[in-house]
Amino acid sequence: MGDISRALGLGSTLDHNGKTYTLSPWTYKLQGEFERYIQAAALKDLKDLLAAGALTPAEYDSDRRELRDKILSGELSFGGEYIAKSISQLRHFRKLVLLMLLPTHPEVNEEFVQEIISARLEELYDKVAETNQDPTTAPVITPGPTSPPPSVESPPTSTPS
Repeated sequence: MGDISRALGLGSTLDHNGKTYTLSPWTYKLQGEFERYIQAAALKDLKDLLAAGALTPAEYDSDRRELRDKILSGELSFGGEYIAKSISQLRHFRKLVLLMLLPTHPEVNEEFVQEIISARLEELYDKVAETNQDPTTAPVITPGPTSPPPSVESPPTSTPS
């Protein structure tokens, strides 16, 4: 069912506490929401480091400009290394799962996502990957025959003399 659902863009399902939940695929809207979340989280982390004294004001300004440049250049966008690394952090994975559940289950919240992660983390990682398989590793669909069907005549080919 996972292959068919993924091909149709329906997502993957996960059973938890007697109910089936659907993880929506990464639509452009979902990707944009997650990118904005990651960008805000990165800025918050910088502010927290400044407040904790781990960064000087000059280092904070420099790091903030570097972050802005990364955002503007698309480095913090889906398909980039930064997003891939961020998903491996539980706090960001939790947000991604919430965003994937909300389109079909608007009643879920962060506490529910934490509950489901605590109970089924490995399965959840697999379901997220199943829902959003990397297209570079997807099976290759080969085109049909390149010659025209018999009912269509091909123009004669001639070589110039």
